[in-house]
Amino acid sequence: MTRVTRESSGPKRVSPPVPLSPPCPREMEGVPVLYGFLDRKEHGTDLRVWCRWCCHWHIHGAGGTPVGEAVHRLAHCYAGDSAYDDGGYWIEITDTPYSTAKPMVRAATHAQQRAIGAGRISSAVKRLRAQPEPRPL
Repeated sequence: MTRVTRESSGPKRVSPPVPLSPPCPREMEGVPVLYGFLDRKEHGTDLRVWCRWCCHWHIHGAGGTPVGEAVHRLAHCYAGDSAYDDGGYWIEITDTPYSTAKPMVRAATHAQQRAIGAGRISSAVKRLRAQPEPRPL
């Protein structure tokens, strides 16, 4: 349903707020635990993690951590309102490849990334933030 707000120039239709998906329900030592997806390349293996604040995949070194184990990393967020900036996050390494996880979410465009970095959070970005986080298969 659409909310209506009244202004001096007449009624204005405003879309209802889009709720953020709930914070990561999994925590370790009070720090969120996110799923990590391995991205094997010629130069080595990267670890990709979805950031619901930047609406973008962050890249970390896998560091030889085996599948099923968790590794702590500091966030590479450019979103000023990121909940990950304070303590980073734990990344649980999954055996689901990044190539499988990538299409599970829609990433922000370059223009949206710049707006997020500047603190301008549009309704489109709110919808991106509300999408379910990728999960291992």
